[in-house]
Amino acid sequence: MVAFSKLVAAVVLAGSASAHTIFQQLWVNGVAAGQNVGIRVPTYNGPITDVSTNDIICNGGPNPLATPLPSAIINVPSGATLTMEWHHGGNGPDPNDASDPVDPSHKGPIMVYLAKVDNALTTTVTGLKWFKIYEDGLDVATNTWAVDKFYANKGFVDFKIPTCIPPGNYLLRGELLALHGAGSYPGAQFYLSCAQINIVGGGSSSPPTVNFPGAYSGSDPGILLLPTTVDVCDPRPPTIYLWRLVTHLYNICSNFIHHFANYHHQLADHHYRHFLSSNLHDHQPHDHPGYDNADNHHWQRWNGSAVVRSVWWYRMDWSDDMCFGYLQEIE
Repeated sequence: MVAFSKLVAAVVLAGSASAHTIFQQLWVNGVAAGQNVGIRVPTYNGPITDVSTNDIICNGGPNPLATPLPSAIINVPSGATLTMEWHHGGNGPDPNDASDPVDPSHKGPIMVYLAKVDNALTTTVTGLKWFKIYEDGLDVATNTWAVDKFYANKGFVDFKIPTCIPPGNYLLRGELLALHGAGSYPGAQFYLSCAQINIVGGGSSSPPTVNFPGAYSGSDPGILLLPTTVDVCDPRPPTIYLWRLVTHLYNICSNFIHHFANYHHQLADHHYRHFLSSNLHDHQPHDHPGYDNADNHHWQRWNGSAVVRSVWWYRMDWSDDMCFGYLQEIE
């Protein structure tokens, strides 16, 4: 496990790196909204390390948010390409800073979550229901982390707003997780900010949601990395695209089972009718003793109730080699 061994080495040797980062500008289809416009930026670029506190929602606590909170809400067309812009300091890019947008030792994944709100200017962020629309992690083929690409792109991260998301006001939560200190807990470093957006147009999906705090645990294998660990797993909930893919696969499977069951039913009925026409001319097909029971047995066997009760999806997002970090059952 080359990728894992390198990550463990980074964890073991970590400790002194302190080059942090702030999500401080949102671009919509290539147009910048403006520095700190519509984003609840912290006044300090430090990490959140305790996943059990409310600070894991939109930052704060050891990194107090700038006040007053922004009054702007950024309009975002459904399906738009958004770009998060992050930097080491709070005033945009610094070409003389080798740690801008973040120190390259801060290996880890990058995620984006949304939470529907009545008003994106709300000051209450507890109790919201979050769903993930984007994630990038470890490319095991090249041993490249999301943060490696993020550093090469000078702090810019592109992603799309799924067209299935209903219109309205949302908080958009950008998260970068640095794993260089994850050999103990608290050690993994969460960098995050929330943007205030209004999605114009869209669909009517209701993706599965999670709570913050609550979605993460300090003992999750994607947050706590030990030298004795065999795999680096992702404990996080699925992105909306994965959720839609799983639902699509489930529907395909269900349709296949349904058609196969109908075929099996018709084939059995055909053979039975042939048997009757050859041997029992004075009986109707369903008058045969035991026919209904046999037919029901076959239907129950193949319609999914006894064979395929659910579809299981295994994720390999920012995992190492063949580590399956998330398992979701679709009823």
